Amino acid sequence: MRILFVVAALSAAAISPAGAQAPSPDGAAGVRFFNADESLDGREVKPPGGFFFSFRHGPNSTFGVYQTAAGAGRDLPIRMNRHNEETGYVVRGSVLFKAGYDGEFERVLRAGDIIIIPQCVPHAGIFGWDANEETLLLTTFVDKYQEYGPDTAQEVTPEFRDKINYKAGSTPAEIDLCKNMKDTRPITWTVEELRQRVPPDGARP
Repeated sequence: MRILFVVAALSAAAISPAGAQAPSPDGAAGVRFFNADESLDGREVKPPGGFFFSFRHGPNSTFGVYQTAAGAGRDLPIRMNRHNEETGYVVRGSVLFKAGYDGEFERVLRAGDIIIIPQCVPHAGIFGWDANEETLLLTTFVDKYQEYGPDTAQEVTPEFRDKINYKAGSTPAEIDLCKNMKDTRPITWTVEELRQRVPPDGARP
């Protein structure tokens, strides 16, 4: 499966003719550029399969694309984690999203919705919530997400694979800044609780 970064984000925009632009060399004026004709293979995370992840690093940020195939999204929660501020935009599909130490924020995100998650706030989501449909989410992270590894790698890092394959009772992933926060409340909810919910159509994979 191939994910077109610009086309996915701006699906209604006109596409330039093939070969109309050439990528600028890395480091030219500090800019990384990828034109609409370029694409990046989505790296399938196995297990569980049906989940594809791609990303690009800037000097101080990371842009990521998360995609679940139709029929494969219902039981693919993002592990609760605490890292730098994250912004997400739903291109298509739906995500049951929950955040906060007490799970105080919960909402079903759908196409066109934007979510901004502060640093060190635990959160999780189940893709394809409405009807186990294909779901595409674009994200940006403030500061480079070093744990994802180089964006030229052919395989996802163990850190991201572990995040997708969340195991009951495991400790949320967190950066040192969050680990060292004083008076942090315990997280009172789990990914398992989200998995046990019944979506609107009552379907389960």
